[in-house]
Amino acid sequence: MSILIIGGGISGISAAKVALKENHTVTILESSAEPGGLMARIANCRIGFKTFFDEIRDNPRLTVVREGEIASVTKKDNLFIVTLEDGQTLTADRVIIATGLLPYDPVEYKGKRVMTSLEYDALIDQRQGELPRDFNKIGFFLCVGSRSQENPLCSSVCCSYTIREIKWTLQRAKPEMTV
Repeated sequence: MSILIIGGGISGISAAKVALKENHTVTILESSAEPGGLMARIANCRIGFKTFFDEIRDNPRLTVVREGEIASVTKKDNLFIVTLEDGQTLTADRVIIATGLLPYDPVEYKGKRVMTSLEYDALIDQRQGELPRDFNKIGFFLCVGSRSQENPLCSSVCCSYTIREIKWTLQRAKPEMTV
């Protein structure tokens, strides 16, 4: 069976691993230049994701289409026909949608001294030895953009992600810094 997975982030790669283990032929359609999605932006996940993807990267039943944008999808005789913007056509018996997510951007709170967890993560990237010199006090606010009337759900990710950021911060903090 041929399977088309739309999205090359952690969910798409996980689905590909399972399908390849079951001896299916898999095509991953990724909209960016490299698979990874949001996981590729998170400092401690980059290495983990690369290792995760490396487990299937050279599988002869795997094809990765990079920088692909879908123009149209049709179904004919139980076969999905996906035409890309560049004219390329992909066919599959099954399609898995694993297009990932867009993190909430709290523009109503952002300012000179306020940043998102992803922005802070990039700043304290595990390759950096020290925090910026002008950091004297650091506070972490959770559930911004969720647990509200518009979005009452919990992502189940933020708390553990923030604990990791706090740990890294404390490992680098000067004694006079308040965290």
